[in-house]
Amino acid sequence: MIVEKEREKYQAAWGLADYHKVSPGEKYADIFATYADPESKVLDLGCGAGAGGNALEKLGYKVTFCDLDNWGNVKPFIKSCIWELPHFTTRWEWIYCCDVLEHIPSEFIALSLDKIRVNSPNAFLSIGLTEDHFGKVIGEPLHLTVRPFTWWRDFLKEFGEVENARDCQHTGIYVVSF
Repeated sequence: MIVEKEREKYQAAWGLADYHKVSPGEKYADIFATYADPESKVLDLGCGAGAGGNALEKLGYKVTFCDLDNWGNVKPFIKSCIWELPHFTTRWEWIYCCDVLEHIPSEFIALSLDKIRVNSPNAFLSIGLTEDHFGKVIGEPLHLTVRPFTWWRDFLKEFGEVENARDCQHTGIYVVSF
């Protein structure tokens, strides 16, 4: 029920032309490349329309895309929300999760991080630290877990080792190993 409600919100958001204009995943691909070996297997978790994963593929990474729906018709694709992500027998070297965790209902953050941890030894996370203005446009909040940079950093330490953390004003970037 909650997943379907979230999917409906994002159908409305992806129906807005301006929602497609910005992709944090695409923006942070070069930073990610400073941490991950080229040709690593990467799960772009919460991939949106796939711009971030596509940028990673151009850098040589082997990307699998995952989101509530296949907004960008990307392949290979897994349809799942983070907190219901299965435990796959093959692990990815990296989870790439940009502008996603702040969208998760607060009560599912710990479960979502557990799902990330069991599917990869490493995660590159960019997390929005402020409200999302597109939520006002569609009449429902999109950023459900807005917390300060230090809250996210300290919370992530409960799940793994935070190798690097950068406060980029409205976004926190965290590299975590499990």
